[in-house]
Amino acid sequence: KDDARIHGVITHGGSAANVIPEYTCALFYIRAHKVAYVEELFKKISACAEGAAIGTGCTYKISKVEEDFKDMCTNMYLNELSCQMVEKFGQKLERYGLMTIGGSSDAGDVSYECPTVQLTAGMGPNGTGKSYAPHTIEFTQMTCSEQAIENCMAYVKGFALTAAQLLANPAHMEAIREEFSKLQQV
Repeated sequence: KDDARIHGVITHGGSAANVIPEYTCALFYIRAHKVAYVEELFKKISACAEGAAIGTGCTYKISKVEEDFKDMCTNMYLNELSCQMVEKFGQKLERYGLMTIGGSSDAGDVSYECPTVQLTAGMGPNGTGKSYAPHTIEFTQMTCSEQAIENCMAYVKGFALTAAQLLANPAHMEAIREEFSKLQQV
């Protein structure tokens, strides 16, 4: 599928170009928007490794080097409530609905266990009018700026206000539970 990514590197390929190595090793990351598709791809890649081993008379071993990150199952009711509360503190949030935004986070794992949202806080535009790209030096430097801290504080206050709304109005909790239970049945 278009959203799938398979990243690989040979970490040990032998010691000479004209000698069949006794041992080789490779590391692969499999990524996709849905964890179910990652699992499907893992089975296919494992079958490729097995086929290559059978075809060459070799043995092989597959080990997971880290846990998978599950996709984010955003609770849209809680998401909208949280957005409204954060906006009370001057933030302008974009709603992406159920569209998948790239990146990896363990928040997806949490979202399979309980209603979850993950809002993205801006740090303010840089001099060119573009946002700071994650995983850059400029992004790292901007995280300690007054603008970034001010923006984050609006989110902290918005989340606190969301919690107050949940405590004050049981209908919110019921709607969140209902949506989460439907997600669990899919």
